[in-house]
Amino acid sequence: MKILIVFTLLCQIAYMTSCDNNSDIAMRGEVVWSVPNQNMLTVSTQPTISNGRVFLIQDANLNAYELEDGEIIWKQQLCSQSSNCDYSRTIVQSGNQLFIDQGYSIKSFDISDGSILWNTQITSNSEEISGIGSPIMSQDDQYLYAGRKGYVLKIEKETGQVIQRYTLNHLVPQGLTQGTS
Repeated sequence: MKILIVFTLLCQIAYMTSCDNNSDIAMRGEVVWSVPNQNMLTVSTQPTISNGRVFLIQDANLNAYELEDGEIIWKQQLCSQSSNCDYSRTIVQSGNQLFIDQGYSIKSFDISDGSILWNTQITSNSEEISGIGSPIMSQDDQYLYAGRKGYVLKIEKETGQVIQRYTLNHLVPQGLTQGTS
């Protein structure tokens, strides 16, 4: 199994000026670089593109690659490959931070080297975590908003501190889950 990074698609998404250097390749839709999986644990994570870099979750790691040639810049292990990891996670980017909601916790990573800036434990109750798709996570300038079964959290981006918990017991009917697929 391979994750294929198609240069044409990345050029269209990122609107990178560096894509102009390979405009003939992009026009033909050729694969410029690809990244093989080391095991079958990878499910699907939409890449995040910022400043000429591609960030994606693969083989229990958050990886950063050069957009132009696919060279790996850094790798940060998210969990043990032998553990029960869910790899279908959305990567949210803001300034010099990447955020990943791993269900039980939300982590912030430094975009330049992958170091963990903070790791906030959200719950230890598996009943609060959606088993379908990726948790909903969005942001504004100062806060992340992370959805769970029955509530949404407001989390400060700089510190990882949970600021507020919004109960959704009247908005989400019993038996339904939150998430994306």
